[in-house]
Amino acid sequence: MVSIIILTTGKAENVLECLKDQTYQDFEVILANEKGCANALNLALARAKGDIFIRVDDDVEIPRHWLENLIAPFDDPKIAGATGPTYVPQEQRANRDSIRWAENPHWFLKWLYDNNEFKPGGIRKCGCVSYDSNYSERFIDIEIFEPAHLEGTNFSARTELLRKVGGFDLK
Repeated sequence: MVSIIILTTGKAENVLECLKDQTYQDFEVILANEKGCANALNLALARAKGDIFIRVDDDVEIPRHWLENLIAPFDDPKIAGATGPTYVPQEQRANRDSIRWAENPHWFLKWLYDNNEFKPGGIRKCGCVSYDSNYSERFIDIEIFEPAHLEGTNFSARTELLRKVGGFDLK
């Protein structure tokens, strides 16, 4: 079993509806709506019963194979975590600053981002993270790769490992 934590400040109906149609169905759902992201995730971690801890936002539209694909790498016991696209609906991308300014970046941002067109789950030379995982269409021709970080809005990790490191840093 896996634990799906939906970080929400309001309604999560869309994600809950998408979960009904998943090809993998052995999961529990925990709505994390407490104040502070790290605090909410730590409270969810304390309640999680699944071997895999999965965090997703409340405003995404996940495809049928999302969960099956996200947990597939865990067949390898050396895998600690996995990530994937955030599946932000096209009509909601304008409401997310990190996506809006990454869609058509100023020349300076292109330079700052190493002029790299595609680097999901990456960390740029300047130290900032890549927002390419916000675009599920950029994953069409890519297979498994090793990311530099796990996307905060669509990641999975072994629950026992999260507990061993003390959960999420409140700082």
